[in-house]
Amino acid sequence: MRSEPSSPPCQLTVVIPVFNEIKTLPEIVQRVQALPLDKEIIVVDNASTDGTREFVRDLEGVRKLFQPENRGRGSSVRKGVEMATGEYTAIQDADREYFPEDLVPMLAIARERGADAVYGSRVLGGRKTNYYSYYLGIRFLTSAINVLCGAHLTDAGTALKMVRTRLLQQVEQRCSGFDWDFEITTKLCLANARIVEYAARYQPRTHQEGKKITAWDGLPSLKAIIWSWAAFRPERIMDST
Repeated sequence: MRSEPSSPPCQLTVVIPVFNEIKTLPEIVQRVQALPLDKEIIVVDNASTDGTREFVRDLEGVRKLFQPENRGRGSSVRKGVEMATGEYTAIQDADREYFPEDLVPMLAIARERGADAVYGSRVLGGRKTNYYSYYLGIRFLTSAINVLCGAHLTDAGTALKMVRTRLLQQVEQRCSGFDWDFEITTKLCLANARIVEYAARYQPRTHQEGKKITAWDGLPSLKAIIWSWAAFRPERIMDST
């Protein structure tokens, strides 16, 4: 188990996992840097081949980690979480689907309400997706977590998550792809974490525009939910959170 200092060096760690996002990463980094928050930024490159890696290497004012090969988004997130030192850790994808500016009200909600996690829901306020089948998949997987864990979430698969760093680092994580979002959500729910949802702004892109997740990613996500529900032992972390 990883120990934490009594007072975190900053309020928020923003982890940006990235793979071949040279067209959008510069803007996302600039917008995160401009946030009026006490923060650190960690960019984890997943062996990009389109110039992203070189751009990250030249970045100033951020912490960087370079994966030696493409190990999946979840692997990059996990590596960033290991490096995090903020009171909370947020995941911000580099594809411009989510708005970094939403991290400001999300952090305020987390601190004011003493939440263990704040999720940027794409469902609250109305459906926002280019693919109806994708929306149905999100609702099905979220419902599975709600039924198994007694939760009341609307969007377990959102990539815009903010979690108390100490808690996030104490939860064992094994998934390396897009299924990581469902693994961590299932385990947080089983640990009775206080999860608050926020109606996030969301601008979905198409596969032609570079969207990487597909309907087939729903299968390992469902497997991650079932495996986490069956195998996770929340008592291992509850006494220390």
